[in-house]
Amino acid sequence: MKNQYFADINDYQKYCLLRILAGKNGEMKIAICWMLTNNDTRKDGKFLNYLDCPDQCKKYDPYLFDSLASSMANPLNRSIKWVEENHLIPSAVYFSELLLEDREKRQNYFANFHAIVANTDLVFFDPDNGIECKSAICGRKGSNKYIYWSELTNAFASGQSILVYQHFIRMKRETFTRQLVDEFRKRLNISDVITFTTARVLYLLVPQPRHQHYLTEKCAEIKKNGCCQIKMAKLKCAQPPAEG
Repeated sequence: MKNQYFADINDYQKYCLLRILAGKNGEMKIAICWMLTNNDTRKDGKFLNYLDCPDQCKKYDPYLFDSLASSMANPLNRSIKWVEENHLIPSAVYFSELLLEDREKRQNYFANFHAIVANTDLVFFDPDNGIECKSAICGRKGSNKYIYWSELTNAFASGQSILVYQHFIRMKRETFTRQLVDEFRKRLNISDVITFTTARVLYLLVPQPRHQHYLTEKCAEIKKNGCCQIKMAKLKCAQPPAEG
């Protein structure tokens, strides 16, 4: 996550999703790992036209829409601090340290993160790009734009459900999504992954058994009432999880 992206359409959709999963009264306590990186000179985060179309977009979450629109009145507000200070995600715990490329500092970063989120239900990882790829070698330049499989495994092994932000790459979307779902099966020994897709982004949700019922209800709510043009699917892994 970079602050330069804050409040664009991807962010609006992201917070719509998180607010529904959290529940109106914060029934599911979410730990948000921003994986914050420094702003750069790219033109990302310019997708703000939705704020000029309240008749089309505000209906999904009027309170959230108004809050994000209000934040844009001052360029200094374009920051994840706005989410935290205005408590946009009910009962959320936020981890907003800057994530650097150095491998040892990264290890310390996640150690600090897990120390403060032990009592949460779901961990949301918000990397710039998504899950590691072959060219993203941990500790090398650009590695802080990715979440690594070992880090996802550790979070799930701690008993938390996990949700991951993932940009689509130049591959057929169905194929790319299937590859990630099957990789989750192999690494976490699970059978189902819930996916949410927007025009540009894929979210992968892996529920713990104790959260299955609650998250199934929330997914039904998303499917029935809509969630800012987010499409939801429950994908079974190509192979069953290993026994034992």
